[in-house]
Amino acid sequence: MITNLTGKVALVTGAAGGQGAAEARALYEAGAHVVLTDIKADAVRETATIIDPAGAATLGLEHDVRSQEQWAQVVARTLDRFGALDVLVNNAAEGGRGSLDSLTLEDWNALIETNATSIFLGVKACLPALRARPNASVINISSALSGLGAAFDPAYGASKGAVRAMSRSMAVYLAREGIRLNTIYPGNIRTAMFDRLWKDVEEAEIAAPVPLGRVGTPEDIAPLVVFLASDAAGYIVGAEIIVDGGEHLASAIWEQLAKRSSMVTR
Repeated sequence: MITNLTGKVALVTGAAGGQGAAEARALYEAGAHVVLTDIKADAVRETATIIDPAGAATLGLEHDVRSQEQWAQVVARTLDRFGALDVLVNNAAEGGRGSLDSLTLEDWNALIETNATSIFLGVKACLPALRARPNASVINISSALSGLGAAFDPAYGASKGAVRAMSRSMAVYLAREGIRLNTIYPGNIRTAMFDRLWKDVEEAEIAAPVPLGRVGTPEDIAPLVVFLASDAAGYIVGAEIIVDGGEHLASAIWEQLAKRSSMVTR
C-alpha cells in the first residue's frame, strides 16, 4: 500500500469521538501506532480500546490541549510507550459559543485557546520528537468557515482563520527541518458539534448549497489524514485542502436564483 504507515507513530487530539476518532481509526488501520487524546478521559480511552481491543497499538490519554504542561506529559507518554512520534494531527476544536451580542470575553478566550493556541503548544511540544524522525508530518484541521463570514459564531471563524495563517508560517519553518505541515479545511461534517449547531435545521437545507448534495462525514476526512501522514505525500508542504463537497465553489444566492428560473435544466 502506498499509504502504509507501518512503523509510524501518530498522535491525534480531540479523538474521543467524531472526526478525531475516525482519523485515529484510519491511521491505525493503515498500520500506525496511535495515541488518542481528549479532554474526555473515559471516552477517549474507550475509543482507543474499540479501535484496538488488544491495546498493543493504541493509547488513550486525558489531555487538555490548552495546557502546556499536559502537552509535555502527552509527548512523554507517547515516547515512553512507542519510542517515537512521526505524525501530529491537531484535530481538537470547539464551536457554538454564540454571536457577537451574546459572546463574552471568556467565550472568546476559550475558543481561541482551544482551536488556535493549542496548535502552537502542540507543535512546539512535539517538535523535538518530530525532528528525530524522517519525513515527519503535522496535519492541522482548520475549517472551510475560516474564509467566510460566520455571523453566528465569530470566535470560531476567527480561531480557524488563525489556524490558517499560523499553518502557513509553520509550514515554511518546519519544512527546513524536514517536517511537512499541511492543513485540511472541512466543510459541514456530521459530528457532535454539527448536530449541536444545526439541531433546528433540516439536513436537506444544509446540504442544498453543496454540489455533491450531502453533508460530509468523518470518514470523508480520515483518508486524507492518512495520505498526508504517509510517505506518499513526501513532497507536499503547506497544502490547504478543502473538503466540503464543492460548497466553496457555489454561490448560495446564485444557486437559489437559478433554481427559481429557467437557467438550470436537466
